[in-house]
Amino acid sequence: MDKLTVITALAVATMGGGRADAGGRRVAEVRIDATSASGSLGSARNSGDTSQYIGCSVTGDAGLSYAYGTCTARNALGEVRSCWSTSISQMDAIHGLNGDSWISFTWGVEGDCKTLQIENSSIWEPKR
Repeated sequence: MDKLTVITALAVATMGGGRADAGGRRVAEVRIDATSASGSLGSARNSGDTSQYIGCSVTGDAGLSYAYGTCTARNALGEVRSCWSTSISQMDAIHGLNGDSWISFTWGVEGDCKTLQIENSSIWEPKR
């Protein structure tokens, strides 16, 4: 093969096929381990059991003297974990939640949220 044929074949192979996960769908029931919890709202709601849930909320007073966020998850076994945060960036992330979001959070020894990840994507199972 000549050089042009090889380059053309590589270009077609890497660019022409599109994403392998296009139109993909993921089920993410609530998972809890020693320091983290994760799951999608839709998968928790659609699960076959009546135990699972995951979500976050922000609470504050009208005078804006305080505000805090909390995230809580319960898996199919009934294990519950939660964390709290006064971080403005984490509370902003919580405001981005929607019914089809995926959430992951970790906590410290005081129960504070160390990390919070919110993902809004068509890949996550929607609530039915």
